[in-house]
Amino acid sequence: RAEARARNEHLRCDPADLDGVILSHGHIDHCGNLPTLYRAGYRGPIFCTEPTADIAEIMLEDSAKIQAEDARYLNKHRPSGTPPIAPLYRRQDVKGVVELFEPLPYDEWHELARDVRLRFSDAGHILGSAIVELELEDRGDRRRVVFTGDLGRRGMPLLRDPRPVGGCDVLITESTYGDQVHPSADDIKAELLRITREAVTRGGKVIVPAFSLGRTQQIVYFLNVLYNEGKLPAIPVFVDSPLSRRVTRVYRRHGEVLNADVQKTLQTDADAFGFPTLTYVASRKESKELNDLSAPALIISASGMCENGRVLHHLAHTVEDERNTVVIVGYQAQHTLGRR
Repeated sequence: RAEARARNEHLRCDPADLDGVILSHGHIDHCGNLPTLYRAGYRGPIFCTEPTADIAEIMLEDSAKIQAEDARYLNKHRPSGTPPIAPLYRRQDVKGVVELFEPLPYDEWHELARDVRLRFSDAGHILGSAIVELELEDRGDRRRVVFTGDLGRRGMPLLRDPRPVGGCDVLITESTYGDQVHPSADDIKAELLRITREAVTRGGKVIVPAFSLGRTQQIVYFLNVLYNEGKLPAIPVFVDSPLSRRVTRVYRRHGEVLNADVQKTLQTDADAFGFPTLTYVASRKESKELNDLSAPALIISASGMCENGRVLHHLAHTVEDERNTVVIVGYQAQHTLGRR
């Protein structure tokens, strides 16, 4: 915690020297320290896509809330004589960041200055994610820099495939899964159906720890497709995460940038993220009541790495019963409960 705090507090640039910030997508490891930049005096534009602006606002508000709660807890239990602990930033800093967002559409060149232009292309990672192309002119020479951000995979649910871009002089890219081959989306949907059917047969529950942004929406979409195909067993499904509810509203709002399969679904189904046996759980009381269910149920809950959030009490009430199944659907960092 101390190491992360120090790294986030000490910026590697002087905010006064920055003309602009470009945000590739709304995951917290990319946008999460923007309020610190704001606190340090940055008041320039933050360029991103419109869905990214909406998602980043939600994620940053949630981050500020968690930091405030952590600070209250740590101050309550801190040793006598030690200095009080303050959040890295507060909600008013998040509000300031949101006011700096300048959303730009995909696939168009935008003149940021006389010698700088920018284009966003689909990265296929999460809703709103973008590959960044920058064209810079310096003393008559034009150079192109491409920053991929986090790249998605082809053929994934909901999202359009990463869009190829032209050549460049400098390429900055990530390679998290560069040496791995993932199962296809159809394999994931089939496995989800198999697990759900087995749970119904055994009379057990399925607990899915899932990230509120991206993974939850993918799973719900798969289940919606299975329901529409008449394949989903008669089992109640619960999304138990307030953050997931808010993010899913953004997915609904920006349906025009989702892929062709979603567009086809929306021709006959008004809500790609809802079906009659699905309930979005709101209150903590309703969440706790799910522990009393005796019949089979499928519960999708955060956090995705099982470190905090409502998923912890669901795991505590189900993990020792062999009829139940815990389905890990996302990356698990080293030393997290989900990894163990």
